[in-house]
Amino acid sequence: MKTTILVVLVLLPLAAFANHSSNGFMPTSSSTDVLIGTENDDISITILNTFNCDYAQQIMGLDFSSDSNVLVFVSNDDDIMYSCDPDNGNMLGELALNYAPSLHEFGVCVDLLSNCYFNDFDQNHMYWWDTSVWHLITNPVGDDGRGMDYDGNRIWETFNWTTKQIVSFNTDGSGVQYFDIPELGSAQPSGLTTFPFGSDLGIMVTSYGLFNFYFYSYDGSTLTSLGFVSCPAPCLTSLGLAYSETRDTYFWSYEDSAGDFWISELDIEITGSALTPATWGTIKTLDFN
Repeated sequence: MKTTILVVLVLLPLAAFANHSSNGFMPTSSSTDVLIGTENDDISITILNTFNCDYAQQIMGLDFSSDSNVLVFVSNDDDIMYSCDPDNGNMLGELALNYAPSLHEFGVCVDLLSNCYFNDFDQNHMYWWDTSVWHLITNPVGDDGRGMDYDGNRIWETFNWTTKQIVSFNTDGSGVQYFDIPELGSAQPSGLTTFPFGSDLGIMVTSYGLFNFYFYSYDGSTLTSLGFVSCPAPCLTSLGLAYSETRDTYFWSYEDSAGDFWISELDIEITGSALTPATWGTIKTLDFN
């Protein structure tokens, strides 16, 4: 372990005069993100594959349906959730996100019944698609929500660009629990995914402006930081995260300095910790028929 103080200059988007850019970034009065935390040398990351999806204007929030072997992602500029082949990014299907007149989507997650949940960073609601009809619930964090995942029981979501927190809640918006993640310093949280971590739940978070992955374990009551590691490729913005139970790999979406969006499949090893996909409950299924 080594303690690190890291200062990163963040390039503010052209839309900085607005409340947010089209990827959900909230400009602050400062162009510098400062992080104080512990970089974990016991976490290693290997890039297995990288591809882009040139049919989409953006690649933001991610999720993975292991039973269908399908990766899904949100493009706010297109107002579409795309499904793609996780080996090469080829498009397999799409869902028009037409649940409201004004749309600003980031996060997506799929539950065990193939319901797809979306947050919106311009509205205080969360929307879910039951494969035929749109439904609406109040998002516990309003329009601050970004990255999302479903852990087999509850939804987890990053939010609060001022105090840095994540939240978990039932799929109807009830039973809300809040957890601080001060390791992000002044950076705004973006993507989130959950994964099996021994007998606990593992949680991985990234942020728009500090190009790191932050790891946590949750034992049912306490969230514990496992440290952070740097993102494995240069990027302008770090966006979505997803974990695949069957592949035992992770997916990461990001924007490069040329404004192109990419997805990388990652192998992540945490030394001395048992990551056991076989104990990861019921596998999420997504039906695109």
